[in-house]
Amino acid sequence: MNLVLPYEMPDASAIKQALERRLIGFSVGRLAWTKITKFASGLSTADVVAAAEDAARRAVLTDLSTIATQDLIDALERRRSLHGIGRNNIGEKPATLQSSNARGAARVSGKGPRRE
Repeated sequence: MNLVLPYEMPDASAIKQALERRLIGFSVGRLAWTKITKFASGLSTADVVAAAEDAARRAVLTDLSTIATQDLIDALERRRSLHGIGRNNIGEKPATLQSSNARGAARVSGKGPRRE
């Protein structure tokens, strides 16, 4: 018997909460939350958390105590690009998305026993 667990993508409130929890210690009071949560739409909670950690890491490395809206959007875009999830600059899906094969991705064949 297979066990199926439902998994829902986070809504705007859950996205904001995940980001705020990961960015404790940074000044985030002036962030454009509506813009950020709209851009993060379609990403999993794990991706949102990873983006927050990425933005925090970059702030620490540049000796900043503030995270800017664009810092989070850039980090979310990096997460999105890892999955090949296309979005425009305000977080909306473009009218047409190409499949990975249409973008010229090469197929990789697995190694295993050869059948003759």
